[in-house]
Amino acid sequence: MSFCPVCGAHHDPKMPCADRAGELLRDAGIEPRAMGKKELKTTIKKANRSMVIILILVLSFLLLTVLVAKLVQQ
Repeated sequence: MSFCPVCGAHHDPKMPCADRAGELLRDAGIEPRAMGKKELKTTIKKANRSMVIILILVLSFLLLTVLVAKLVQQ
């Protein structure tokens, strides 16, 4: 393995620096696997649920900020 001047690590020069984590996982014996349909659906549902919660929190914070500004202004 040679030294990479871009990322400062020792890895195969043919392998892009972005795949360094993948190389470490493969060296540890962890193989990548494709996600099943059911697993993909549950992941998407959880991600959507999280995004909705974050959106609600941001909007409520914005509304609270506007209300406090109006009260302070009066």
